[in-house]
Amino acid sequence: MGFAERCLSELKRLTNGYLYMGEVYFTLAELRLLPTICKPLGNQESLIITPYFIGRDFIMEVYWCELIIESVDQITDKFDELLSESGKSSLEEIDQALIDQWDNTHYQVLNDDTNGFLESLQNYIMYMEKRETDLRLEFDTEIDSMRRLVYKIW
Repeated sequence: MGFAERCLSELKRLTNGYLYMGEVYFTLAELRLLPTICKPLGNQESLIITPYFIGRDFIMEVYWCELIIESVDQITDKFDELLSESGKSSLEEIDQALIDQWDNTHYQVLNDDTNGFLESLQNYIMYMEKRETDLRLEFDTEIDSMRRLVYKIW
């Protein structure tokens, strides 16, 4: 069982999560347990957490707020990928809000850097605590049946 699967299994055991269409999702309050769960598991590997809005008859991925923590041998400049994906040549050409979002959702940590991994995870959780209200306001006005903002661990 891989690292993400062990995190998922332990979080599910502790919280039960939210079952929708055969998949298990967690609230942000439940995700706050992850740093405590991950620390003793050791061998932190890459981890992805994707937020979703789930309503009575729909599910919508909030891909722009997806957490990606990559476990790497050598850390590279995290904004090089942003420049590559945006087709821009410098950060000055990119909106500051997008840079901040990228900075809070994309992390690289050295393979054996448990503290760096846990710090990245905690930073993301704090970032999403601030973003959740804005996301709910933004989408609740557009979709009347909006019910939950939940997260899936990959």
